[in-house]
Amino acid sequence: MASAIYLVASLLPWLAGTGLAWLCLPRGRPGTLALALGYGYLLGMLLVMGLLLAFDCLGLELAALPLVATLAPLAAGIAFAAYRRHGEGPGRAAPAAASFAARALTALLLILVLVRLGLLAAELLSRPLYAWDAWMNWAPKAAVWFHEQRLVPFVPPGEWLAAAPDSGVYTLGNRAASAYPPGVPLIILWHMLAAGSAESSLAFLPWALLLLALGAACWGFLRGLGAAPVTAAAAVFALVSLPLLNVHVALTGYADLWLAGYFGLATLALAGWARDRTPGLLVLALLLALGATLVKKPGLAFAGVIVVLAAARALGWSMRTWGALLLACALAVASLFVFQLELPLPGGATLGFDGTFLRLPYLGSLRLAAHPLPPILAENLFFSANWHLLWPALLLAIAASCIRRGRAVLADALLQAIAVALALLYFVFGFTQYFDQAVNLVTLSRTLLYPALPAVVFCLRELDAWLPRTGERSD
Repeated sequence: MASAIYLVASLLPWLAGTGLAWLCLPRGRPGTLALALGYGYLLGMLLVMGLLLAFDCLGLELAALPLVATLAPLAAGIAFAAYRRHGEGPGRAAPAAASFAARALTALLLILVLVRLGLLAAELLSRPLYAWDAWMNWAPKAAVWFHEQRLVPFVPPGEWLAAAPDSGVYTLGNRAASAYPPGVPLIILWHMLAAGSAESSLAFLPWALLLLALGAACWGFLRGLGAAPVTAAAAVFALVSLPLLNVHVALTGYADLWLAGYFGLATLALAGWARDRTPGLLVLALLLALGATLVKKPGLAFAGVIVVLAAARALGWSMRTWGALLLACALAVASLFVFQLELPLPGGATLGFDGTFLRLPYLGSLRLAAHPLPPILAENLFFSANWHLLWPALLLAIAASCIRRGRAVLADALLQAIAVALALLYFVFGFTQYFDQAVNLVTLSRTLLYPALPAVVFCLRELDAWLPRTGERSD
């Protein structure tokens, strides 16, 4: 019975999310189902977060059966609506003949992907919770909520010590973690409730399923662009072979993989919307950006990247408008620094600079100073084993795209999202106190996970554009 509940509770959000994605995606393109499955898992977990928060707001006990019984009709309704909209399926053009070598290589790459995913899942399920960040920040909240069957509050250690013994508040070993967003603990909690245990490794299986979803979205996105199956398979293989990505699946419990998933898929949806202006893709991009804000504090900044780029597209900004906006922003920042202004914002937040600390709304304070980041960044991107050849390949792909497309490459939504994300990371580690966490490469490497998916897609999309055009691309 317990295994059946776990299976249903694991698949039901994915079904609901896939139906929601299918409602938003354009019909009649290859790869639509795979893309819907990729988007669907992240959307399903977003539904899980919303459902658990709604139950808690209503004062309802958090238990597997009532939660599943509530989600089931919602998932069925979404799936039915998606079926009605798309009929029997997303539609396909008649497959053209592909060479035997191309089909064999595609099959080999996909088999290797499945083997890699299976080994990672086996590794995940065979070990106890191990990663420091998981048992200091994320999993304890889920375990406490599981035993309490409600979302009891967590506060900093000082407030916990000052609270009455029967106050019902908890604290964590990491002082800052009490204020972290609830998304990842809620995902863990859902699977703990489904497994009926706070100690089962099944509670962390979503980390392996997340990588499967990212691979499906990678395949579906490239196939939707008309890329050859062998190119799409190579992209999926490259993605699931990234060493640091594998580490974050096997050493489960970290939140970075979820932020990489939500931001990465939001960039794909944004790029799709920028290409054909299908409204549903913009909805997907914004929903996934919302998910990014719920899994990690930096997710607010990365969600802002998606929102700003979407707004720029919606308003039809030209390069001249972009230049004027950047100049205005530079003048505003200069004024903030020179005059040390402080601007009050809604929710008690402030934006200001006092000569040393830059206070950002809802994100905290940053101590500004210039640091020698380039040598550390070069070592991480081009010499360490974390990334294989991803970042040199990205530079080569950008150069190739400039040759092929000229200045038009500057309007590429995928490249814009990658560039802004990397610029944001450079600012954080090169000009603030977080440089100390970049020196040992650990935190810097983890944050580079966020633009990894769009970087892989960009590289393989460019490779496909340079390959000879053959009939097999239309299937």
